[in-house]
Amino acid sequence: MVISSKYTIEIPPVDILSYIFDPTTNSTGLPSFVNAENPAQNFTKPELETVVKKIGSGLKEACGLQREDVVLVCAENSIWYPAIILGTLCAGGIFTGANPSYTVSELTHQLNNCSAKVIFTDRERLPAVLEAAKVARTPCEKIFLIDGGEGISPKAGVPVLSELLNHGELQWEKINDLETISKRTAVLNFSSGTTGPPKACMVTHHNLIANAEQSMHLDELARVRNSDPTYATRDVHCAYVPLYHAMGLFQFCVLNVRRDCTTVIMSKFSLPSLLEAIQQCRVTYLLVVPPVAVLLIKSPLLSGYDLSSVKFLLCGAAPLGKETSTQLEKVFSANGARTRQGWGMTEATCSVTLFAPDEYDPTHSGVGYLVANMQAKIVTDEGNEVGYGEEGEALIRGPNVFRGYHRNEAATKEAWTEDGWLKTGDYVVVQPNGLFSVVDRKKELIKVKGFQVAPSELEAHLLECDEVKDCAVIRVERDGQEHPQAHIVPSKESPTATSILKFMEGRLSAHKRLTGGVVFTQAIPKSPSGKILRRMIKDPYSSKTIKEKAHL
Repeated sequence: MVISSKYTIEIPPVDILSYIFDPTTNSTGLPSFVNAENPAQNFTKPELETVVKKIGSGLKEACGLQREDVVLVCAENSIWYPAIILGTLCAGGIFTGANPSYTVSELTHQLNNCSAKVIFTDRERLPAVLEAAKVARTPCEKIFLIDGGEGISPKAGVPVLSELLNHGELQWEKINDLETISKRTAVLNFSSGTTGPPKACMVTHHNLIANAEQSMHLDELARVRNSDPTYATRDVHCAYVPLYHAMGLFQFCVLNVRRDCTTVIMSKFSLPSLLEAIQQCRVTYLLVVPPVAVLLIKSPLLSGYDLSSVKFLLCGAAPLGKETSTQLEKVFSANGARTRQGWGMTEATCSVTLFAPDEYDPTHSGVGYLVANMQAKIVTDEGNEVGYGEEGEALIRGPNVFRGYHRNEAATKEAWTEDGWLKTGDYVVVQPNGLFSVVDRKKELIKVKGFQVAPSELEAHLLECDEVKDCAVIRVERDGQEHPQAHIVPSKESPTATSILKFMEGRLSAHKRLTGGVVFTQAIPKSPSGKILRRMIKDPYSSKTIKEKAHL
C-alpha cells in the first residue's frame, strides 16, 4: 500500500541562492543571524547576501575554487558559519561540515572522502586540522581561521577569513533548469545510513529547496486556518545544535534565511547560555533535542529566567517520551507552547514527517504527517507490504530524497529498493489519518545526544586494542538516553574495562565513547556468515535483564 502525502505543491526550479535571496520576497530588516554572546554582532539578510558574495569571490580568486570543489568547515558555531556555507555555493562549490570534536583520524577520513580543497576552522581546532590536512595533503594556504579577528596574529602562517573579503563581490550562477539543479550537489552531509561507517550524502540544490517548501507550506496552512497572516512569522530561533549537522544546516542556514526569521547562534551549548539567549533575545521558536529537554525540565535554574516568549516547540534528532513532552510544555506554558515532534533523516535532506505549527498530537506518540509530495510504503523484514496500524520499515520517495552517497556506489545501491524506494531503516506505524509514529529502528545506529554512532566503527577501533580478541557494540538505554555498550571477548586473562575505555577515549569523539559500559563475555553470537547477531546480546545492567535472570 502506497501512502501519499495529502498535499501537493509546486517546487521552484532554481538554484538555492536564487531561492534564498529571491528579490521578490521583501526583507523584514530584522537580523538573520545574531551572535548570542554579543547580540550587537549580527547580519541582516541584505548584509548576509553581500558577505556571501564576497566569500564566493574570495574562494574563486584567492583559492582558485572550481565548480564542485569541496569546502570543509571544522569549527564551533558562529554567525560566519552560514555565510561560509552559502559563500561556498556562491563560488559553485560544495559544502561539507565536520564535527568540531573530531579526532585527527576522524577528520582525516572525512577530508580523504570528500577531497576538500579549502578548510575553515578556529583556533581551538587548528592543531588537529593542520595535522589532518598534512595527511590528506591539503596545503596550509588553503586553510583559513574563522576567529582570527583584529589584533590576533595568525597561527602557523594560516590566513584569516577576513582576507577573503577583499576580492569584490561575485554574482552566483543563476540556474532555472530542473534537471541541472536536481543533479548538482550543494552539500555533503555525513550519515551512517542504515549501517556502517559515516558516508557523505549528496544533497542537491533541488533537495534543499524542496524540503524548505515542504516546511513553509505547513506554515502557510496554519496561517490560513487561523485567519492570521502573521501567525508563525518573524520568529526568533536559537541555534545551539551544531550547524554542520543536517538538521542545523537545513533549519537555520537555509530554511530560516528564506523565511527571513532571526536565528540566534550559540557557539557552544550550556543550559545557562541557552536560558540567557531565550530571555535576552526573546526567542519564540525552540528546536529541542531530548538531552536538552531533560536538562530543561530538571534544572533549578529556570526560575531565574523569563522564558515567556517561547510559542513553538519542535523536537528532532531522536524521539521524545510522553512524560518528558508533557513536562517540557509546563516549562513553556506562558504562551501555551505545545511539543511537536518530527521525523527525518540526513538522506531525506532533513524532514520526512512534520506537524504544522498549529497541529498537535495530545498522545505525544506521533511524529507528524508526510510532508508535501512525499510517498511511503511500510514493509516487513520479508519485504511484504502492510497497511494502517501495522508495524514495518518505512520506505520513502520524494523530491527531498538525496542523490546517493559520494564515491560509494555499493552503499548507494544498497540504500534503495530495486523499484526506487529509499530504505529508512526505521520501523513505523501509520494511522488511517496519515499520522506516523516511529516505534523502533531497524538500523544498528545508536543516537547519542542526537548524533549518529555506528557500532561497526567502534568495533573496528576496539579490535585494534591488544586486550580485545572479539567484540560487539550494542545500544543500551539509561534514563531514556541511548549509549554504546561494548561486549568484549578478552585476549588475555584479567582484562580491565578501565584500560579499554582509556584506549578508546584517545581515538574517538566524546559522543562515541562507551558510556554504556564494558561487558566481558566468552563469545559474540554470530550468524553462519559471520554477521554479529546484536539482538541476542543483552544489557546485563538493565532492570529488564535482571528480572529475566531472577525468573530462571
